[in-house]
Amino acid sequence: MPVGLSPPQLRIALAIVVCAIAAHALGLLGDGFPTPRSPYPIALTVIMFLGVPALVPAVLMGLLFFVSSRRALNVAPKFSWAAALALSIATLASIAYFIAGWHYGVQYQGRPFVLICAWMSALAATALWVVFVLCWRKQARFGSLMFYFLLFSWLSTYAFPYFGEAP
Repeated sequence: MPVGLSPPQLRIALAIVVCAIAAHALGLLGDGFPTPRSPYPIALTVIMFLGVPALVPAVLMGLLFFVSSRRALNVAPKFSWAAALALSIATLASIAYFIAGWHYGVQYQGRPFVLICAWMSALAATALWVVFVLCWRKQARFGSLMFYFLLFSWLSTYAFPYFGEAP
């Protein structure tokens, strides 16, 4: 754990980083359309299509991380079955999303975009499962916090990139 940050401070800092990751994924820093650097995650993009400023869904992801990761600071953090179920559903849904949207992704965003997003999603999901299994056994506070950080970072970037016409 970084020197000088207490676990609650680290959790707050990671929530801010999740906000920044989500904001960058939504093109807030200049892309303006889906690219491998800013894949425009579908759930956050739909919120923007409703006229909500891009910063709002980004902050929402940070707040969801903050609320969801509260168990990570327990004396003996333990993953609930809900965490296992959520990771399983998110992984299967991401796979299904890539299979169902592959054609549209290639048509509207191009094959390189879809391939890069698919590889990044697969790497992130694999890392999540490795951290989950390791933390399930050892129940480490820092490992649990990293699991939630990786989960929300993946969900706000490559888990469900935008495959439609450029917004």
